[in-house]
Amino acid sequence: MVLPDPSRPMPEVAEAALKRRGVTPGLRVEALRPGVQEEFDVLLVSYVIEHFDDPGSALRDIRRLAAPGARLWLVGSKPHWCNGIVWLQWQHRTFRRTEITGLLRGAGFEAESLYSFSSGPPSRSSFAVLARAT
Repeated sequence: MVLPDPSRPMPEVAEAALKRRGVTPGLRVEALRPGVQEEFDVLLVSYVIEHFDDPGSALRDIRRLAAPGARLWLVGSKPHWCNGIVWLQWQHRTFRRTEITGLLRGAGFEAESLYSFSSGPPSRSSFAVLARAT
């Protein structure tokens, strides 16, 4: 398991949580970029594509990291007034279901399942998708 991120704090938090569960990931501080030669069977992309000028291009870069048939767990922001507060800090995007499934298809993924969070702030501001690399 590899945890790439352009900043150190987020992967360090994830690394600590995984270590408490007996999993020791590799920690890599780097940005999502084309040209990486590794392929992964499982990718977790959480609140990432909202911050790209071109989210379709970001998903295509992520697809290049996916082995054939790889699974992508994608968590993102959906339209809701709560995200207006987050936008003040991060100027991020939000996505409707049809938009995100279209972006995934265009990047070479097929959405298998769409998830809605059942409670708390994520129930209003977030979504999750399980997709497979085609």
